[in-house]
Amino acid sequence: MLRRWVVASSIAIFASKAVAEEVGPQATEIEYDEFGDAQVEDMALLQQKQHLKVPPRNPNSSVPYLIPLRRELSPVIRRGQVVSHRASYSGVIHVGFPIPQEFRVVFDTGSAHVVLPSVNCMSQTCIIHERYDISASETGEAIYLDGRTVPPGRQGESVTIGFGTAKITGDFVRERICFGPSRDLPGPCVMSQAVMATEMSPRPFRQFKFDGIVGLGLPSLALNTNFSLFEQVVVSEQLPFPYFSFFLAEGDDGEMSEIAIGGYNPKHLLEPISWVPMAKPELGFWQVHITAVYVNGTKLDMCDSGNCHGILDSGTSHLGIPSSSSDLLNDVLTQPAGATKDCRKSNGPTVLLEVNGLNISLYPENYMRLLPVPSDVLGNTNITVSPGVVLQDKPSEEETEFNGTHGELLCTPKLLPVSWPEPVGPNVFILGEPVLQRYYTVFDWKHQRTGFALAAHLRPPRREALAGGAEAPHLEDELVMLQVTVSVSFARVVRV
Repeated sequence: MLRRWVVASSIAIFASKAVAEEVGPQATEIEYDEFGDAQVEDMALLQQKQHLKVPPRNPNSSVPYLIPLRRELSPVIRRGQVVSHRASYSGVIHVGFPIPQEFRVVFDTGSAHVVLPSVNCMSQTCIIHERYDISASETGEAIYLDGRTVPPGRQGESVTIGFGTAKITGDFVRERICFGPSRDLPGPCVMSQAVMATEMSPRPFRQFKFDGIVGLGLPSLALNTNFSLFEQVVVSEQLPFPYFSFFLAEGDDGEMSEIAIGGYNPKHLLEPISWVPMAKPELGFWQVHITAVYVNGTKLDMCDSGNCHGILDSGTSHLGIPSSSSDLLNDVLTQPAGATKDCRKSNGPTVLLEVNGLNISLYPENYMRLLPVPSDVLGNTNITVSPGVVLQDKPSEEETEFNGTHGELLCTPKLLPVSWPEPVGPNVFILGEPVLQRYYTVFDWKHQRTGFALAAHLRPPRREALAGGAEAPHLEDELVMLQVTVSVSFARVVRV
């Protein structure tokens, strides 16, 4: 799921303090910079404010709440064979009181709303998922966009939200929402406004097991701040620090992905965190300024104009490239497969993105698809974003039958051509799974900056310093949960 762009500055020099904390069963050390705000509101007072009978989450206020994320693959089939996979990462939340309703959701930095299926959605796409039932909750109520309660028998409002590769329509509710599963000790809980979907596009919701979305984009991307779940959590002062952080892993060696709410998990870091300020946060995206792009030390001219930006998007499985340069970069990175069965082990070039004085380096293990692809099944997938419309001219994965011989096997990069008008585009990158797997990423809500550090995986990554300076045809397999259109309208009767 995607959002926006720009930033310019150098690495922030920060003083740190070591705080003893327990991450899982063992105590470890965690470093926070001088901006860390460790004040936590008394939970009893918070419960009184929100009328919630919730026990204290954790007696140690310096510990972030860790939610395991499950990586799920959806196969892409062309001409009778699996040629690639879409990937998603999802964790558990629960909503409602006193009987919690659990949902598996994608935590998406590229959108800004909580979206869950409603029991009022009867399509095949919805009924295969968990669905929210407002009648089963004492804390849920149907509302208008401005937060007023919808009286019984009165007409409510609905919203349609378009993502890069998805679309939903739903009704507004205000409800108690908690991070993590309902068993044992839950994570932070707040009252927040959300969208309960009455219509959901088959792609991707029918192709994956996750039920909905928790948007973690900045508040300006939401309909209003009351729809921003993380904003409500930060304001409630339940978090030790106003951060959330991602550790994404492929999981094929048993390694578990994770989101940390209220801090970061030091066991996933190979180096100190380097901070980059966000650019134009009023647009709502976690966006950084990209000053240059290099391939094997050779600078490309795609960012010479000085207006390239990258949107950090945990809901996108690919590396998005401005459409004007995508063919060039795709050609440079595509390699003959030869006898290679795993293209991540191919001898492809190194890609380096210069981001505000930092080097974000990517290798074939980060940007290549796993499986070699016959040259004759390569297509051209393009996400075009314009005011009020998302154009997706894409064939179904199983639309065509094989009627000839396959071409040469190629190792192809997970690139996604992106067309986006101003003020976000046109030179916008989407920094999805290829970047977020290699780098542990920390999102500082209060100071609107992002931290990067090489992630400590079970399989050691190639080492590349984050210091400044550079070193001397597409398959329909992307998942893009980038919020691009929002429209509100009067809808059916929602209360009886």
